[in-house]
Amino acid sequence: MHIIHVATEFAPFAKVGGLGDVLGSLSKEQAKLGHHVEVFLPKYSSVKFPEYEIALDNLETYESDNVYHNLVYHAKYQGVSLYLFEDQHPKEYFSRKEIYGEKDDNDRFHYFSRMVCDFLLRRDQEVDVLNLHDWQPAAIFPLYRDLYHQLGLRIRKSVFTIHNLYYQGKCSRHNLEKIGLDKKIYAHDPQYEDPEHHRVVNLVKGACYSADKITTVSPTYAKEILQKKTGFGLHKALLENQSKLVGILNGIDEEYWNPRTDSLISSNYSLESVHSAKAENKSKLLEMLHLQPSNKILVCSISRLVPQKGPELIQEAISTTLDAGGSFVLIGSFSNKKVEKEFLSLEKKYRGHPNLYFCFKFNETLAHQVFAAADLLVIPSQFEPCGLTQLIAMHYGTVPLAYNTGGLADSIHDGKNGFLFREHSKESLNSALYEAFNMYGSEIWKKIVLNCIQSNHSWRRSAQEYIDVYC
Repeated sequence: MHIIHVATEFAPFAKVGGLGDVLGSLSKEQAKLGHHVEVFLPKYSSVKFPEYEIALDNLETYESDNVYHNLVYHAKYQGVSLYLFEDQHPKEYFSRKEIYGEKDDNDRFHYFSRMVCDFLLRRDQEVDVLNLHDWQPAAIFPLYRDLYHQLGLRIRKSVFTIHNLYYQGKCSRHNLEKIGLDKKIYAHDPQYEDPEHHRVVNLVKGACYSADKITTVSPTYAKEILQKKTGFGLHKALLENQSKLVGILNGIDEEYWNPRTDSLISSNYSLESVHSAKAENKSKLLEMLHLQPSNKILVCSISRLVPQKGPELIQEAISTTLDAGGSFVLIGSFSNKKVEKEFLSLEKKYRGHPNLYFCFKFNETLAHQVFAAADLLVIPSQFEPCGLTQLIAMHYGTVPLAYNTGGLADSIHDGKNGFLFREHSKESLNSALYEAFNMYGSEIWKKIVLNCIQSNHSWRRSAQEYIDVYC
C-alpha cells in the first residue's frame, strides 16, 4: 500500500511535541510492515534534516494572484521517504526560528497545503491513502474538493488524524481566498463554518466532514471529544461523523526509549535488575544535579508548562512531595507568559532547596536520565489525547500518577501499573500522591514497577490498526 502522511513535525528532526514522535514512529513501523510510506513536511531552515537531493526544482504554487517557484527535496530515513517542501515565497514562510507561533501561521500552512496538492498533481499518480495530521495541512481537503479533483488528482482514501482537538485551524475566508478558493462558498458552508464564531472558517470541522476516516490518538479521547465539555465546540460535528471515528492508542519507539541500551543513562537495566539499577541511576542523578543524597521517593514531571497540562497541580505536587521529604525534578518549557511568571516565582521561592531541581527548557539528555532515575511521574493534564510520557516512564520502570482522562486512562490501570486520580483538584491529586508515598518501597510497589516495565507499548500493534483503517 502507498501511504502518504502530511504533517508539520517528524521526530527526531522537526519536533515540538508528541505529533513529531508519533509521525516518526508510526511511519517507520508502517514501512517495516512492508508498505511504501512517504512523509511530506515543510523544509524548515532551522532544522537539520538527513542528507537529501532535489526531487523537483520548479514546483509552481499560487498565492494572491502570484505564482512562486518552489523546491522539493527527497531524503530516506529508516525506510521512510521524506519529501521536504521549500517555499520560495518572499515572506520566507519556513525560514523562521520556530516551527509554530508566527502571526501568519494560517498563511504559512495553507501555502504548504497548496504546495502538496501541486506536487501530487505534477507527479500524476493515484494516491492510495492520504493521512493528514492536525489542522496545519487540513486546507488540502477544500483544495482537493474545489480545485484539484477537477484538475485530475485522484485520492482513493483520505484519513484525518486528530492529535489535539484544542487546535482547530480557525481562519478567515480571506485566508482561503489567498490560495485560490472561492471565499463566497465558505461564508455559508455549514461544514466549514466555526460553531462559535459566525463567518470564521474551521478547517478541522471541515476535515471531519471531508475525510473518509477520522482517527484520534486513544480510544478514550475518541469518546471524550463527542462530549460538549471536551469537544471544544466540535462535538456536534464529530457526533454527525461518529461512524468514521476510530481511537488508536499511540505507541513509543522502544528502540530509542530502551533502558537496556540507552547510552544516556548511568546504569542500563532489564526487568531483572530494574530495582537496583534505578537506585544507582537515582544516586547519580541527584549527584549530577547537586541535590541532597536520599533514599526517599524521587518524583518528576516532564511536560510543556501550558494550561492543558495542569501547571497548578504540578506546583501542588512539588509542595506535597517536599513536605513529605521526597525529591522533585521538573523539566518544563513555557509558551504561556502567565504560567512562566508563576513558575519563575516558585523557583525564586525554593532557590537553594536541597531536594528540588528546575529545568525550564526541554533537555532530551536530562529527560532520559530522569526517566531512568525517578520513582514517580506526575501527569495532571486537564485533558490528554494520548500522552507519551507515561508510556516512556513505564518502559523505564517509573510509575505514572495521572488524572483519569484520554490516553492516560487507556494506558494506566490504577493500582496495577500506576495511579489515577478522578477529580482535577488539589485534594484528589494529593490523595493519590499520599497513596503512592505510603506504598513506596513495599512489595506491592515493586510489583507495580515490574508491571510497568512489562507493559507493551510498541508501535507495531498501533501501526497495524492504522493499516486496518486504511483498507
